[in-house]
Amino acid sequence: MAYAVNPNICQGCGVCAKTCPTGAIKVEDGKAIIDQTLCNQCGACVTVCPYGAIFRDLSEIQGPESVKEGYGEGSFIVIRAKKISC
Repeated sequence: MAYAVNPNICQGCGVCAKTCPTGAIKVEDGKAIIDQTLCNQCGACVTVCPYGAIFRDLSEIQGPESVKEGYGEGSFIVIRAKKISC
């Protein structure tokens, strides 16, 4: 499962980026993005986001399936999702 940011909710405050222990989150063009190759799946970002814009997986976000699976039109930003074993 990959963490996902809903840019329709994200306000680009950067709290998640400051909290992320691995530096996997950056704010670009006013929206948070998560690099899944750096994400350790700790969930700290979900806990601190004041807008509730970060979700544990794409199934929690409402939207067309085609958008959830790719870099769709302004709905979700997920970068190189990669399964990480603990």
